[in-house]
Amino acid sequence: GHGCISNYNKSIEYYPGERRAIFGVVDGFAPAVATFATDFEIEYRKTYKILRNLLSHDVYVLRQCGTPAELQDLPAYAVGATVFEVPVSSWSTGGT
Repeated sequence: GHGCISNYNKSIEYYPGERRAIFGVVDGFAPAVATFATDFEIEYRKTYKILRNLLSHDVYVLRQCGTPAELQDLPAYAVGATVFEVPVSSWSTGGT
C-alpha cells in the first residue's frame, strides 16, 4: 500500500530524526522521546513508535507498514498495547 516499506532492511532506522515530531531539539537532533503539552509522549524505535497519553495512561504502538510484525525491544509499559499499522488507510468506530 501507499506509504508502506517495500524492501525492509533491518539495518535501516525508519524513524530517523528528520521523520520525528519535533517539540524541541537536543544537540541539533530531534530526541527519541518527545512530549507534547505534557499530555502526550511519542517514543521512537527503529520500526515503530509508541504513543502514550500521559493523562489517561493509554498506550498505542504505531508500526510502520511493511516492517516485521515482531516489535523488537518493546518496553514493558507497551506490552499488550493496541498496535496500528501506519500509515493508517482507513478508520471507523462502532458509532460511525
